[in-house]
Amino acid sequence: RKGATDSTLCGRYDGLGALHGATNARVATTESLKSNSFRARMGFPDGSTFEAEDFYKRFPRMRAKSAPFLKDMPPNPWVSFAMQK
Repeated sequence: RKGATDSTLCGRYDGLGALHGATNARVATTESLKSNSFRARMGFPDGSTFEAEDFYKRFPRMRAKSAPFLKDMPPNPWVSFAMQK
């Protein structure tokens, strides 16, 4: 397959009525760890949006099972975190 899949770092898969992949991410480098810092993002790591209603239009049978739990996931910005000394 071309591009990201549910098995890649920024992958997602919402086909065939199944949902797989990362829904948040944390990134650290050797340098950032030396200063006790890292970056994180809530939502899909690639910044894409998930809209539950669109998913239910494609897979209406999933509504009864998923509706109480499955919500929209808008993209959020990457945020830096650092430990205070």
